Amino acid sequence: MAGENPIIYVKEKIETSKEKIKIKSKKTDDVTLLYPRNIQRLDDINVVPFYQSIKPFFIPGHKVTLSLEKIDSIDGQGLALLVQLTQLAKKQKCYFALTQVPSTIARILKITEIDKLLTILPNQPQITNKKSSSSANGQKNPDDSFLDIEFMQ
Repeated sequence: MAGENPIIYVKEKIETSKEKIKIKSKKTDDVTLLYPRNIQRLDDINVVPFYQSIKPFFIPGHKVTLSLEKIDSIDGQGLALLVQLTQLAKKQKCYFALTQVPSTIARILKITEIDKLLTILPNQPQITNKKSSSSANGQKNPDDSFLDIEFMQ
């Protein structure tokens, strides 16, 4: 054993965040727009509390749209979370989409081909108090008469 370098294995304990993720939501009929508030990363530390915070919004027959506007980094666990949310939506028979995905996150989703598993909307709708709906080209959509959507460029 003289002269041998012993190999030391260090097992790190990864602790999940103790803080609950705050989710701001805007709900209109069957559409729920979700805006995570106190989170900038989707990683191994906060995916469990994030999942626990967002899961109650997946109601059968409803539409859930998640804004990633405040997210600036994502790791493998965060990517797995997005896939898991897609599977949860299918199980609950509800619609799930991402919106306001930052270009850095969009690139990661494309490289990993996870973008093919997710619905990614090109921009974020903003709800106003009007009774009618207008699309990006200004035409009225009678099916969306419950809210007015203005798309940001």
